[in-house]
Amino acid sequence: MDSDEETKDEIQAILKEFDDYQILPGPILQKILRFKAALLNEIDGSELDLILYLVESHIPGLRLKAEIQIDINEFQRKTENSILNREHLCFPNSHMLSLGQADIDVMLERIAEMPKEWTIIQITPQFSNEEIFATDSKHISTKGIYVTVFNCGRRSEVPYCVNLPNDVLTTREDMRMLKNNLKEALSLPQREGMNEQQQTNTLSYKQRKLYHKKKAHMEETLEAIVRDLEDYWLGVWRCLLIGKYKNELIDQEIRSLVKKFLAEKSRENVSEKVMNILVQAVKGMPGNEYNMEKYLPIILDYCFPGENLCNAWKLFWRKHKILTGKEERHPVILIVDETLDALPWEMINTLSNQPTSRMPSLHLLYAIYKAHEDSIIDGYKVISNYQNGRFILNPGLDLGQMEERLKTFFEYWLPEWTGIAGKTPNSAEFRDLVTSANIFSYSGHGSGAQYCPSDKIQKKKIDSVVLLFGCGSTQLVEQGPEVEMYGTSQMYLLAACPCLIGMLWVVTDVETDLLTTRLLSSWIPNSKKAHWQCVDQIEWAQSGKVIIKENEYPEAILEPDLLKALCIAKNGIKYLCNKAAVVARGIPVKLVNPIS
Repeated sequence: MDSDEETKDEIQAILKEFDDYQILPGPILQKILRFKAALLNEIDGSELDLILYLVESHIPGLRLKAEIQIDINEFQRKTENSILNREHLCFPNSHMLSLGQADIDVMLERIAEMPKEWTIIQITPQFSNEEIFATDSKHISTKGIYVTVFNCGRRSEVPYCVNLPNDVLTTREDMRMLKNNLKEALSLPQREGMNEQQQTNTLSYKQRKLYHKKKAHMEETLEAIVRDLEDYWLGVWRCLLIGKYKNELIDQEIRSLVKKFLAEKSRENVSEKVMNILVQAVKGMPGNEYNMEKYLPIILDYCFPGENLCNAWKLFWRKHKILTGKEERHPVILIVDETLDALPWEMINTLSNQPTSRMPSLHLLYAIYKAHEDSIIDGYKVISNYQNGRFILNPGLDLGQMEERLKTFFEYWLPEWTGIAGKTPNSAEFRDLVTSANIFSYSGHGSGAQYCPSDKIQKKKIDSVVLLFGCGSTQLVEQGPEVEMYGTSQMYLLAACPCLIGMLWVVTDVETDLLTTRLLSSWIPNSKKAHWQCVDQIEWAQSGKVIIKENEYPEAILEPDLLKALCIAKNGIKYLCNKAAVVARGIPVKLVNPIS
């Protein structure tokens, strides 16, 4: 921690005065909790205590807002309006600043209760003195991150945490600049009925050249950010983000071989944390994902300080080869701190084909799990009636070509779906479409909050999967260093929306429409039609006409797992700036009994 002993004593004395406060602003509470975690890390205190403080430090203000709304409903005797359970949003035993063993027990019980298929990875910034004195959100520094791993479903699986110290301010500043520059670079003169390509064709040669130059620069910047996340932020520790294999025998075989290696080296009595880290390291070995000569010593030195086991490890695994590169994995749920949310975590190699969603806190994840517990099977919320879909297309009335393209798609592939196209909905119409469907798709500007305010979204349970295909539809907006970030997606989660897919920043229209159709056609089946992959995509993008390519019948991709279908759809996108923008928030969702 970056403070001397005198400063620490002063801070602790100030913190003591906060103990009697029942309610504190979210950002202040967050800093206090992370300072306490930093103290524990510095003195090698209890790791479970440290993890507990980190868990509590994620979006405390948003959770407090939800709890206050529940209290208001109880006071007004309108408990039917309380969507989430108050006790699920916090540890019920203690004051937030006086956490103890009872709270650790509750945390462990909740992890054990959630589906065994889930791996939860919490990414939390470390405490930084500079943050206290920041006068605006442009200069918030992060001295490193904690990566905490929760293996759900078994009481014996104790969470563990790895401290990755780095000055990661540069990448966060780059991400902020990238978002601002993308908005500027992709801003073209809007002409009714024209897509991006047609609009660029109206520019002069010099303007067109500058536009493509800016776009290429954005791609290079984002590629550099992804490399930084992989190599500079996470490095070898990105192996911790690998989910459990669907074939449980592989996980069991790896664990058995790790135990054998430890027995050969007389290291049988290692902690469960070391055992888990070594298992994850084995999962990360196949393929070109790691430079083992560079990264292997880091993990082995962490697990066995001062001992040189690298050569023995290499020899052992050359003898006992494990091939896991293409094995299907269960979902990973990332709990990403709001200040790190704009970063494209899903684009690192470890996660690029891994079903992955995001959640803002462990508490909110558990609350949503409990809200949908009755419809969760084998780790997935199941949807059976996927014909019950609704859509809103071009509510701003200025994206005519997008409207025509997607209308023809819905008429062809999802004719049972109903909705609004080329009309501005009022608040009641918007909310009715969201809440009456099993799947809701929005294609327009932003998140649609301009038609139905977010506070109205929050006050009625949303049981549908929500797809918001608009620029920045799921981004969190900075409001200052002492105010928590805010986004429409948070209100959907407080309404118990099981899963929401949207964009972190500005995207281009044609690729977004292609993503929309690829996602929906690979996720939702239609056995009565030639697959959407057989449609001439160029003709459809240009004219909106559905023309089946003769003699071209590629093997239909049908994936009932929404997060896996999203991976497939994103792989079909050409530009990284568009691909990396798309994220899922919520719990894993799957269609049941899809028509083959």
